[in-house]
Amino acid sequence: MKGTLIRSLFPYRLREFQGEFLSFVQRGIGEGKPVLVDAATGFGKTALILAAALPEALNRGLRVVWAVRTGSETDRPVEELKVICKRKGVKLFGLSFRGKRDMCLLLRDLNLSGRVGHEEASLVCEAYRGKCAYRLNLEGLDWEELELFAREPRLYAETLNFCVERKVCPYRVQLLLLDRARLLALSYNYVIDPRISRFMRAKVGFRNSVLVVDEAHNLQQAAGEANSDRITGGTVERAMKEAEAMGDRDLAGFLDAMAGYFQKFLEGMGGEEALFPLEECAWKCAGGVAEFKELCGEARRLGNKLRRKRLLEGKAPRSSLHHLGDFWLKAVENFGVDGVALTAAKEGGALAVELSDMRSGELLGGLWGEFKACVFCSGTLKPFEAYAEVVGLNDYEAKGFPSPYPKRNVASFITKGLSTRGEELSDEMAELYVEALNAFIASLNVNLAVFASSYRVQRRLLELGLRRLAEARGREVFIEEQN
Repeated sequence: MKGTLIRSLFPYRLREFQGEFLSFVQRGIGEGKPVLVDAATGFGKTALILAAALPEALNRGLRVVWAVRTGSETDRPVEELKVICKRKGVKLFGLSFRGKRDMCLLLRDLNLSGRVGHEEASLVCEAYRGKCAYRLNLEGLDWEELELFAREPRLYAETLNFCVERKVCPYRVQLLLLDRARLLALSYNYVIDPRISRFMRAKVGFRNSVLVVDEAHNLQQAAGEANSDRITGGTVERAMKEAEAMGDRDLAGFLDAMAGYFQKFLEGMGGEEALFPLEECAWKCAGGVAEFKELCGEARRLGNKLRRKRLLEGKAPRSSLHHLGDFWLKAVENFGVDGVALTAAKEGGALAVELSDMRSGELLGGLWGEFKACVFCSGTLKPFEAYAEVVGLNDYEAKGFPSPYPKRNVASFITKGLSTRGEELSDEMAELYVEALNAFIASLNVNLAVFASSYRVQRRLLELGLRRLAEARGREVFIEEQN
């Protein structure tokens, strides 16, 4: 019966290997054992996993939590759920969940949209808690309208537009919709970042959920980034100016000593990279580790005060003081911890110090047992044993599925001399990128996709004429916009 139910929710005609994929995933979910599946892009993994997971979740009163690398990818499983509902005549609600930075209408009113990160967006929300019109308007929300809205799966833009029309807070509306959602698509951070996963764990109930980790090869990097950070000599200089402007001479003197230490360390570096001596820095700049920690705590407190002040002035609530203090407190907390490194590198004539956390297996291993079942999918999970070790999996089932594409249809090329490393993309490097891309456009009379490493890089390539060159060759150009 279960096998019939699974196949009945798959909205397309089954192709080669897909039936085997369905059965394998469904069996793993039923047994509650972590499942690793490796299949090429285009195999149909999203629709197949939904068709396997949803019936199992419905039968057992569970929900499917679909974790993706970035917020912009949360729409994909919801799009497939829409197809399932339409073609199979079922009524299931699913939601593409986004953070405050993407869902705060007040940020737009304050002209801060796109100019702040997730932490700053939370600060804005907290600062305006009692006077945000969108939050206050929730009291007048028509609940029948919300019930009607939740009768079909909703993408990020649909939820946002619903709230814009009614002038209510989109983030809060998402929270109201969570209980109705059988499918919840969100970014990795809501699962793996301890700073925000506590909230989602309590709100959603991981123990009553099936977790699907999409593009799961990104987990190691994402786990490391959650506890990693970096500062530069420029961060120290800006923090010192902020301390002076706030009238804290002791803190300014401490940061002046740090700037001097950075410069001396940079001059003494033999190579391009080195381990950064935290204890030595603490003694040279503050007279000891305890004093160093106290001054860094003061930097963070004063920086937070400055962020609130800037917010009231209509400016982006950023502070190098806050960032610097937070960075060093995290470094002190993790000092001597196996798998956490503090390194220094030369970067454009200045010093950059990076805190890197490489304990992905240790950080992630305890998470997976919180869910009823877990599915990890990607096109690049092999070798499975090495991947399982990296993400902290012990008892699991793994299976690779053949690519549906003939090998003759695939060719890979690696270009030399191109890099987007660093905080800025130089004109020379950007021009080399445009030149290389133009050569591909000229040589290949097929549809082409160009994936940039960031919107910053994308903007730079467009400024240097990439779109114009493509259109000159008769191409219609589509650009993914930020936000």
